[in-house]
Amino acid sequence: PVTANHLEKLFRKELGMSINKYLLHRRLAQASLLLTSSGMTVREAAFASGFNSPNYFTRIFRKTHGITPTAYIAAHLP
Repeated sequence: PVTANHLEKLFRKELGMSINKYLLHRRLAQASLLLTSSGMTVREAAFASGFNSPNYFTRIFRKTHGITPTAYIAAHLP
């Protein structure tokens, strides 16, 4: 048995970030892939990537990528 606190310390030591931050980065990576390859809307990609709110997703996406998800889609169109 491992406590949540101990697991968090081990995870942070190994990857250099918290579990929550890691999951957020993985969700954003998945959403980026969905936005550029599946034809999903921003709302659909947000929910499919595990975000409960498209507004929160857009805010975090813009903070991380420097552009909105809609601009990201436009920038990656052929």
